[in-house]
Amino acid sequence: MSYRKLTPVAVIASFDSEGNIKPLYFRYKNERIQVSTKMCISQMHDILFSCEYMVEYDNAVRTIALLYRTDKHKWFIINQD
Repeated sequence: MSYRKLTPVAVIASFDSEGNIKPLYFRYKNERIQVSTKMCISQMHDILFSCEYMVEYDNAVRTIALLYRTDKHKWFIINQD
C-alpha cells in the first residue's frame, strides 16, 4: 500500500500470546503520547491502526493513523495533509 506522506516515529507496543501487535505510546517532537487503538487493518506488509489520544492542554480527544511496516519493522504517522 502506498501513502503520500509518512513521518517515522518511535512506538512502544504490546504483543499478545498470538503475536498480535497493539501500539501503546508513540514519541513525537520529544513528547510521549499514550494511544488507545480503535481499529486495526492488516494488508500485505502493512498494519494500519486508527488510534485516539488526549491532548493535555485542552482535554480534546484526537484521532491519529499509525502504520507498522512488518517487512521493515518500522512505525510511521500517516500525515493528514
